[in-house]
Amino acid sequence: KTTKTSKTQLNVYIDVPPGFFTISLMGMSIMLSVSRNVNRARMEELAWEQRLEEARDKRMAEDPTLLETDLRRQEAANEWSAYGPDAMAEREMSSSKKKSQSHGL
Repeated sequence: KTTKTSKTQLNVYIDVPPGFFTISLMGMSIMLSVSRNVNRARMEELAWEQRLEEARDKRMAEDPTLLETDLRRQEAANEWSAYGPDAMAEREMSSSKKKSQSHGL
């Protein structure tokens, strides 16, 4: 029997520290997970906006006297807003409760 020796050599092209690929692949997998969740949320927002637009178009086709700005105004009045009057009243109520509780102590 004759044994053949290989003439290929393992050359180092780029010297990387130990654990480099483990750390980099774990980081990439975390980024992939986060980006998938962000993408999913964005797609849901786009689908919601599209449904609103389709409903708005349908209402405008049924009643030609309606304007898009009027429909948008109605939609905005019906939706919750962090800066709307209801939210402002809620913030004022919670801050007055905190003040009354702090004076009561």
